[in-house]
Amino acid sequence: MAPEAAADDDLAFHRVLAESTHNPLISAFSAATTAAFRRFSAELHEAAPELVVAHLAEVVAAVEAGDAQAAQQAMRRHLAYSVEYFGLDDVLPL
Repeated sequence: MAPEAAADDDLAFHRVLAESTHNPLISAFSAATTAAFRRFSAELHEAAPELVVAHLAEVVAAVEAGDAQAAQQAMRRHLAYSVEYFGLDDVLPL
């Protein structure tokens, strides 16, 4: 998978997940986050595509099972790559 495709898939996943909450605040936050990540698109060419979308299936399975704790843990594992990749450790400690 190309880095751009992985990023597109990842951002689409987050948008759908946010919209599924039916919470306008979460949907707006997701849209703002997507816009911010699009600004870094040049840097995404160096990202490892398999790590960009890692753990998304786990998140989906946990949400479908209604297991909030498992969903939280899977999402933390998924977001850890972005935090590390963009050097956000001191801004977004997971």
